[in-house]
Amino acid sequence: MEEYVWENSASERTCLNTLFQIRAAEKAQDVSRQELLDSDVVLGYKKSLVALRNEGETEKNMAEYKNAVKKLLNLDGL
Repeated sequence: MEEYVWENSASERTCLNTLFQIRAAEKAQDVSRQELLDSDVVLGYKKSLVALRNEGETEKNMAEYKNAVKKLLNLDGL
């Protein structure tokens, strides 16, 4: 099985585009692409997605991915 690579993937681009759109809608301070990539939220999402893709859909990986997506979209309280 091929190892999933996050860098320059469609998932990375979609994640960043989504965060840029959210920040624009909230009229938040501009941040660079690199600042977003280095943020805890994106790093957590990246880690969970890579584990899900490389290790498969285990209960643990699915739960971690779900939580990472909720944090990414600022839906922690739901």
